[in-house]
Amino acid sequence: MLASRCTAWVRIGPLPPDQVPSAARGLHPVWHRAPDTLLHQADARFAHGRLRAWAALTHHTRRALRSRPAPVTGELLERIACRLGPVPR
Repeated sequence: MLASRCTAWVRIGPLPPDQVPSAARGLHPVWHRAPDTLLHQADARFAHGRLRAWAALTHHTRRALRSRPAPVTGELLERIACRLGPVPR
């Protein structure tokens, strides 16, 4: 149904690694205080520069922090890894 409302499809390739931290922080405030190293690790493990994968990772991270707000850690990201599907490279 959505396809009938799109006038043009735009393909966006994966982000280069040097753009990942600023893009993640621009995506949602949950990433604002995360260190660059954690964002690079998360990208390498879960997203591979794909914005759609970052959106899914952000969604699940927010849900995990909803009941107990805390900084984003590598441990938290590993706990939610089972909720993420495979990301095409």
